[in-house]
Amino acid sequence: MRIVVLGLCLAAVAGAQPKEKSLEAVREWVESELPSEMGTSPGGIQFLEGMLRGKLPEGVSIEFRLLPELPNTLAVIAGVDIECGTDQAVYFYRFERDRRVRVFADHPGEYEGAQIQVSEADASGRRLLLVHYYSVQCASMWMGMAYSVYRVDTGERLIEETHSFRLTDDGPHFTIRADELSIEFVDWSIDMLQLMRDYILHYSLAYEVKRIDPLALSPQGFVEEWLTEPWSEMESRSAVETKSWHESLHADFVSGEFRLAAPCPAKHDLWLVGYDINRVGDKEFDPPLPAFMLVKDLGDNRYRMESVSERGGCR
Repeated sequence: MRIVVLGLCLAAVAGAQPKEKSLEAVREWVESELPSEMGTSPGGIQFLEGMLRGKLPEGVSIEFRLLPELPNTLAVIAGVDIECGTDQAVYFYRFERDRRVRVFADHPGEYEGAQIQVSEADASGRRLLLVHYYSVQCASMWMGMAYSVYRVDTGERLIEETHSFRLTDDGPHFTIRADELSIEFVDWSIDMLQLMRDYILHYSLAYEVKRIDPLALSPQGFVEEWLTEPWSEMESRSAVETKSWHESLHADFVSGEFRLAAPCPAKHDLWLVGYDINRVGDKEFDPPLPAFMLVKDLGDNRYRMESVSERGGCR
């Protein structure tokens, strides 16, 4: 890794520690000790980080990150201990000749495990920077994640989102590209017996922030998205005649049980998905409301809702 270091008289820094155990106080103190420009003496950044760490009160932490793709920049991860973990924030700086600019401050609130990823450069040489965390929790496999994407050159925040997930050995997995963000993870299913399913969140960041295909990794997963996402997201992925069904079955919270999910015998690109609905938002169904959905498989995990009915069958 190419080492970029701070050019200043290091013996003169690391004065009084932050007066309060708050992230704002830690940020202000760190900024008072950082120089206005970067230098080239090997090991300087690590030495400064060590000096500042030695002045921190118990329960407060800092970490400096140099990003090889972004010369003359510095990311500072600051943390303050709270119950069951550490509340973290990421501060990102750019050094320009004789001044230091804070490009952005990212603090979702009571999230830890901060990770920073940089995209490849686009045709104009610009990059995106992704920051993501997981929630502070005492003991649970069900967690929350927070993630933000910034344009490095302007500091513009393109995405600022949170989502629940189940902690697994393989996730969540984040991929940031010059104009896309993809997140794959496991989270709650609307099937009360199945409990979990695979999720994918795929965003285009080229001209506007927009969720794009794939929305799901299976026809059954697509049905879950169709029932819980607004019509504005699903209209382009649905036959016109399914709109009234979406209006009656859609809610942020839907629960029930899947009774089948299988390809149609004569048309393998059509899947019949049967779902017994117990609840849509505040509305409960007893007995459960049967819904049979025909989903067209367009390839590459792209799907389209063809029809919805109370009686099953491939057409």
